[in-house]
Amino acid sequence: MIDIKRAIKGSAKIMYARDGALWYCTEHNEPFPVPFADVTAEFRAVEPGVMLMRWMRKYNESLKVEPVV
Repeated sequence: MIDIKRAIKGSAKIMYARDGALWYCTEHNEPFPVPFADVTAEFRAVEPGVMLMRWMRKYNESLKVEPVV
């Protein structure tokens, strides 16, 4: 899980492009994807974390698992 409050204070760098997404990594080594379908503007190699908060939240949601009963 990404600590979003911490991550938006720094920046994130593109690590690679794979499986239809740009994979960014926060300054605290927390990777997350930005799907190509969502890339409608210019994405730089290094972006302020606050500009990528939307995808950090989406990634955190995708990591949540239903509790086993």
